[in-house]
Amino acid sequence: AVSPNNAIRSISAIVERPLSSASSGDITSAIAASGDVEVRGSAVVNGTVDEEAVFTFEQVFGISKDAMKNGAAHHYTDPVNNITPVDHATWVDINSLTEMKITTSGWSGSGILVVNGNLNITGGTFSGIIWVIGTLRVSGNPVINGAIFVESGAEVDTTLTGNPTVSYNSSAISSAFGFIPSTSTPSIVSWKED
Repeated sequence: AVSPNNAIRSISAIVERPLSSASSGDITSAIAASGDVEVRGSAVVNGTVDEEAVFTFEQVFGISKDAMKNGAAHHYTDPVNNITPVDHATWVDINSLTEMKITTSGWSGSGILVVNGNLNITGGTFSGIIWVIGTLRVSGNPVINGAIFVESGAEVDTTLTGNPTVSYNSSAISSAFGFIPSTSTPSIVSWKED
């Protein structure tokens, strides 16, 4: 016999996770910098170089820097040269070092790399989005496919010399967007009793 004190109700709910307004299609430059960009030597940039650009982290990624840092797959502070892995979303804080360094030709990274400090790349390959909160120096012969953002108060915040290749690549950017940590909490849009 069923106890009269037990009531069983069945409900259906529609739950939605709000989407960020950021879109990988909004990124159209190989390099966007808040200051000047110097391309010298045999450096090759395939795509637009957007100097003195106006952009914010939230506009590009649809989340705050704190949300990216807290949701990153990897978080390094003052890393050794050529730190790995750098994939999915990687956040690097530079505190006591002058800069993060990627120096070996065999180094490989992908996804979203955010460096809270200066970055110096002289080797390796990267596919995705590099965001530097500081200055960026690229020399030697690294290959970067995707997009680079340099957010700095420096007059010349980005320098490319030697033989690096930086290529705008929409599919690498789109892939990187898949690694943006989700910060939105799902909400019930509607529900009904079955």
